[in-house]
Amino acid sequence: MTARALPTQAELPDVQRRIVGTLMASQIFGGVGVASGIAVASVIAAEISGNDALSGLANTSQVLGGALLTIPIVSLMARRGRRIGLVISYAVGTVGAGLALIATATSSFALLLIGTFLFGASTTANSQSRFAAVDLAPPSKRGLQLSLVVWAATIGSATGPNLIGFGAGLATGFDLPKLAGPWAISGVGFLLAMVLLMASLRPDPLLTARALAEVDVPADPKASKGSVAEGIRVLRSNAPLEQVQSPLLPGTS
Repeated sequence: MTARALPTQAELPDVQRRIVGTLMASQIFGGVGVASGIAVASVIAAEISGNDALSGLANTSQVLGGALLTIPIVSLMARRGRRIGLVISYAVGTVGAGLALIATATSSFALLLIGTFLFGASTTANSQSRFAAVDLAPPSKRGLQLSLVVWAATIGSATGPNLIGFGAGLATGFDLPKLAGPWAISGVGFLLAMVLLMASLRPDPLLTARALAEVDVPADPKASKGSVAEGIRVLRSNAPLEQVQSPLLPGTS
């Protein structure tokens, strides 16, 4: 980002209001998408598998996907900015919703778990939007502007389950199982969030904040770019939290 493209100090409040407004709108769409899928995932898993004991695996897969996919997505954001990371998160979530819909229609339990794993990327987008909300916020207003984005996600989360009936009717119209409908709503919500962010989250808040602070992130060939495989290795190698001695944790050395 060139100095000419940077907003002035007088322009920053308007830029920040536009960024927060864009994030709030995307969070409503994304929240609808996340809540719609999560609301039916366990029921679908039980029906497809024929075993109530396996009903929680779909949501477990979604949570695991959200945790592991965060690693490469955040690494990408560090290099390319918030916008591209958020857009890719919702794009992956859309693919996951599509696979989950197909799995519901074909009664494929394995495909359902793959779909819900990818679906988890949408929760990464929802969480990372909170960081984007405060990249350019003045310290005195960070709490307020972060809370606005969180509340927007809450609106979407409350709305999503209430659309299950509509989704069921939509699915019936296409000769699909009723529970396939909420996945379609999820996909549409993610697509709307993705398009909105791509079009309106400009300038990129993280890249702009770095440029204004004249912070350069040097390319380190030894630095990890982040991957799901690396995340799994970290999880397997880490000691329990009470055994970890980290300068980032209060009371540790």
